[in-house]
Parts: sequence; C-alpha cells; structure tokens
Amino acid sequence: CSSDLDNDAVSDDGIAKTFEFAAPENRASTGPLSRFASMIRNGYPILLNPAEFSILSALQAREEIYVVRVKIVGKAQETECFMWQLTKTAEGWMTAAVMP
Repeated sequence: CSSDLDNDAVSDDGIAKTFEFAAPENRASTGPLSRFASMIRNGYPILLNPAEFSILSALQAREEIYVVRVKIVGKAQETECFMWQLTKTAEGWMTAAVMP
C-alpha cells in the first residue's frame, strides 16, 4: 500500500504525524504525504528535529482561528520564526497554514 511506503519514508522526522494534523484544505493543497514530505525537507528543513522551539505569541483571530508565532532553533543554532494558523475543525484544532 502506498501509504505504508510513504510512512516508512518519513516516519523518522515526524512528517507523517504532522500531515495528520493538517486541516483538510491544507492536506488537499500540500498532499499527498510524499509531496508534503518533499516540501518540508526541501523548503523548511529547520522544522525537522529542531534543537528547540518557543511559542512567542498566540492570538485569537476569530472564534475558530488562532495565529501562533513560533521561533525555531535549528541543529546548527540558526533561528527562524514561523506563523502557524490553526483552525478548529470537527476533528479538533488543526494547522490551516504555516508561513515563514
């Protein structure tokens, strides 16, 4: 089954679990899992097994939307900030978007 192959290819970095927490619209635009994994590995490698992270702020934009600013520290001590947009779905809070 292709999903087993996809999970084997990305399980060491938690990418498959991250993809599970993507909101349905986010999964539709960034998936399937193999495409999502490639996007993370090639475009956002600092997100893979970072040395540390800290939540800088969390603001409620609407009743069902939060915007969370996060500072990531990579393995070589490089830093980058990202904005996570979280949305409340029938499944719970999920990631609608992540922006540098």
